Amino acid sequence: MSPYLERSFYGIYADVGRVTQLFKTLTSPDQTVKECAWEQLRDVVAKRTGTNIPTNQNIQQFLNTLPERREGGRGDVQSMWSTARKFLNRLSASTSIDESSNIKIILSGVEVTKQRRKQTSTILRRQANERQLSLLKEAKDQGRFFHLISDLPEGNSWLSNGSFISFAAYRFANKARCNLLPVRAVQKRIGKVCVDLCPACRRDKETLAHVLNGCKHYSNAMTTTHNKIFERTRKAANQTLGTQFIDQKIPGSPGILRPDLVITSHNEMTIVDITVPIENNADAFKESQETKTAKYAELVDWARAQYKTVNFGVLIVGSLGTWDPENANTLKLLGIGRRYSVLYKKLCCVDAIEGSLEIWRQVRTRLSRNVPGNNSEMWYMVAKRTGTKIQRTQISSSF
Repeated sequence: MSPYLERSFYGIYADVGRVTQLFKTLTSPDQTVKECAWEQLRDVVAKRTGTNIPTNQNIQQFLNTLPERREGGRGDVQSMWSTARKFLNRLSASTSIDESSNIKIILSGVEVTKQRRKQTSTILRRQANERQLSLLKEAKDQGRFFHLISDLPEGNSWLSNGSFISFAAYRFANKARCNLLPVRAVQKRIGKVCVDLCPACRRDKETLAHVLNGCKHYSNAMTTTHNKIFERTRKAANQTLGTQFIDQKIPGSPGILRPDLVITSHNEMTIVDITVPIENNADAFKESQETKTAKYAELVDWARAQYKTVNFGVLIVGSLGTWDPENANTLKLLGIGRRYSVLYKKLCCVDAIEGSLEIWRQVRTRLSRNVPGNNSEMWYMVAKRTGTKIQRTQISSSF
């Protein structure tokens, strides 16, 4: 992992503040302050590099280079200028000084010049945030869920003030979004266990996506989360739109499909289905939308032969509290007003997180109650699926 990614935002913002102070001092509109700052900087560079009269090129090289050991032995006294390059290096920023002693800071391809000195802190913080997010997305584990979560900020309202969410769910969501929960797929990769099969279903790898959205052993908890969001949606829908069919087969329709909510009125029918996928890749919501559309294609075609107007919508809420912006069209079909929809989005996202937390509690409870010493069938299935000879003690330590 990059050292830049391991640092907290508070440490990064502290470095931004120090670099901003140095830059504003060197570009001060007060000529006396500016000349005094440049004179002190030249003195430090002269003592550190051993040159009598350092040039602007020497100063630029001094600020952009972080030596592995101290350069020279003369006048090696720490000052705000000698530590300036440490702050710049930790931000992965650099400086550029021309012949007229005009300095500018370069971070992620963005230049901060003298003309933008009042916006120095804002620009550097924004670029630091973008760099931190890009490094997080590149991480194999921690960045897996942020491809989608960072692009859809509507479901992150609880992050700043913790509104409508419990402390336990808040802590769980932050760990889950960074894929820091101790599932077997992660533990095996770091060498803590030797088997990554899910101990509940014993068929697939125990990843976070499998636990929260794929393991049939926890299907009841997944259904509870789905029903909680559906019940909130049903109550929020405009009750005057027409007759409602709730989780049942439409009379006369082909097949056995049971949409979550169907509203009929005269020559118009509205079909709405709710899904709670896991945000494990950037196209998770798009894939869920396509799956639901293909699933109800035959029913929609039948409805168009019966009604003049047929509307179909999918309401998608991520298991880790991400809101799909395409849900706006579905909310219009249900007659949910713009004012209440702001609160409705927050509540649905929190419902999804609370439901995922309940699933995780069941996972931990099952593991704590599992007694590997008497489970010889589990040893046999693991050895058969992995195709290797695993020692009894190794399997016992894994379950």
